[in-house]
Amino acid sequence: MNVGPLRMLIVVEDNDEFLVLRHLLRRTSLAIGRIDRASSREEALAALRQAAYCIALVDGRLGTHAGIELLADATAVGIDTPMIVLTSVSEPEVKQRALEAGAFDYLVKGEIHPDTLERSIRYILGCAEARGALQISRRLLRIANRHSELRPLLAEFVTEIRRFTGCAAVGIRLVDGNGNMPFQQAEGYSEAFLQRESPRSIQRDCCLCAQLLTGALAAGAPGLTEQGAFATGRLPETLGQWPEGQRAGLGTACLGAGYESLALIPIRMGQKASGLIHLADPRPNALPQRIVSILEGLAMQLAEALQRIASEESLRARNRALQTLNQCNEVLVRAEKESDLLENVCRTLVESGGYRMAWVGFAESNGKNHIRPAATAGHDDGYLAAVKRQCHASDSTACPSLRAVTQRRLCQIGDIRAEGPRTWQHEALQRGYASAIAIPLLTDAERAGVLSIYAARPHAFDAEEVNLLTRLADDLSYGIAALRTRTELLRTQAVLQRSVADLQETLRGTIQAVSFTVEMRDAYTAGHQRRVASLAQAMAQEIGLPASAAEGVYIAATVHDIGKISVPAEILSKPARLTPAEMNLIKTHPQMGSDILRTIPAPWPLADIVLQHHERLNGNGYPLGLSGDRILLEARIIAVADVVEAMASHRPYRPALGIEAALREIEGQKGILYDPQAVEVCLGLFHEKNFRFPAATADTASRARDFTPSPRD
Repeated sequence: MNVGPLRMLIVVEDNDEFLVLRHLLRRTSLAIGRIDRASSREEALAALRQAAYCIALVDGRLGTHAGIELLADATAVGIDTPMIVLTSVSEPEVKQRALEAGAFDYLVKGEIHPDTLERSIRYILGCAEARGALQISRRLLRIANRHSELRPLLAEFVTEIRRFTGCAAVGIRLVDGNGNMPFQQAEGYSEAFLQRESPRSIQRDCCLCAQLLTGALAAGAPGLTEQGAFATGRLPETLGQWPEGQRAGLGTACLGAGYESLALIPIRMGQKASGLIHLADPRPNALPQRIVSILEGLAMQLAEALQRIASEESLRARNRALQTLNQCNEVLVRAEKESDLLENVCRTLVESGGYRMAWVGFAESNGKNHIRPAATAGHDDGYLAAVKRQCHASDSTACPSLRAVTQRRLCQIGDIRAEGPRTWQHEALQRGYASAIAIPLLTDAERAGVLSIYAARPHAFDAEEVNLLTRLADDLSYGIAALRTRTELLRTQAVLQRSVADLQETLRGTIQAVSFTVEMRDAYTAGHQRRVASLAQAMAQEIGLPASAAEGVYIAATVHDIGKISVPAEILSKPARLTPAEMNLIKTHPQMGSDILRTIPAPWPLADIVLQHHERLNGNGYPLGLSGDRILLEARIIAVADVVEAMASHRPYRPALGIEAALREIEGQKGILYDPQAVEVCLGLFHEKNFRFPAATADTASRARDFTPSPRD
């Protein structure tokens, strides 16, 4: 988007007319730059191809209406320069042809004055700006939906924003777990600038970025917008307006780099700023307020994309940890030798858990100042040998494993780079370790062993993952003890049973957490899955399914719409009728949910139930078009519960229709769309057993006339 002087093209045969029009342009208050002339249709088309003009003024009578034909020629070759058609006298027919050909405006030469010309140009610039804002918003939305990894997403965002603004330098800074705010992606800055700025911390530094992210800038401060961004076209003058005691250190790096224009746009997740878009340019006034306002909207798009990627990464990590724990428990059950047990657990942590290295060691008997490795897997490359030579129990800089053994508690290092100069730190960083966790093992009634795990990315171990790994360490401790003393076999079996129960409980907690993640993206359906699960479980129990099967129905119903995590939030909450393309995107959610759940080990066919919950008895459902008994009974139960809850609840595209309307719908379609047994049980629950959803819904049955449940439900 052009924010500098306006480059213009005047297409007229007569040079005197060109001089008059150029004079009129110069008399406007617009920032007019270079003005070129073309005297024929061919010259004009060549000029438009070679240079980026803001606007072209075209004589409509160029030759024999060649000026109007120029508009069609330009459109045909992809030139979208806005054009104003000029004629000697007012000719309605010519005006109509010009506007139909794509002209933005039509002016009569003899009636042109600087003010009328300026109004026309300002109108065109406003239209072009609105179109540009809409185009980049759409492009960034497509980029956000295309990427599930952070770096490629940020790279495309930065490139698009730089192209849109024409700014010399654009970057994105995100706050990490240590409070630092490195440039995660940047274009146009010098290497020296990035090296100096990336290590800055929101706690230690008083630079403008840190002040903005911590909310330390007072409301009304010079350069601060109503939305909380900082923007200025003359950085030295803006900083000069600050009280002397407050401006120390502010903007020094940008001033030193020669930047006159600066914009810092916060990226907010909720009320908290987690990063910012950084734009800098040596030209003054390169970032006008209208561009800053558009950028504030784009920052909201970026925040939503970052939140989605974080949720997906958390889900993947949790699934990976659950699978790893499950596989390690299988190793514990099958193990007959301690050495095999330890080696298989370490290998499973690396191969299934995705960690860079894992090892198990035991304190030596000579005062516990060394740890003897018993098993290892992954990228060791001499690390354990180097650490054994350099770390001692008396050393305050001991490695995490030795600290865990001597202090008898878990030791977690979120970012090894931030540990300071340690002998073990140098060895770890050389081998690509970025974070670590060491968990003491309880054997022979004391903590004499340790399970140590190293990851390739900082802050790789969140609270849920630490909890799962701690349970694994406890199970491993009991497994070691059982193998050392066969008399402890019964105790080991009890521990494993508890582990299985914990795993099932963790699975249920994970499922609920995933359900909340989906519902947080769509406020209108908050609680929908939990209410459907409540009704579906009650129906399963009434039908007579075993308790375990009824529990499976509840779990599946709790996440039956998990696939909507892949559907843009603006479609889920759209108040108007969906387009066919949007509806087809909605209809992908059963398959997407099935794909997600297929990675989670569970004693129920959760993936197939979720895949089939929109199938219908007569084969008119989706995505597979199954019919009759080919649809799982659990899916038929959830289908009925889903329709009842959806009709009884408010949606962005219609008000709540009420329980009675919902019950009439399923009764009317019994045996056609819905399973007869499931319908009868559902009707009995409401009419005879006074079933109510956890959160009551308004009875607005009068609105239910001619209602058909939408696939969006």
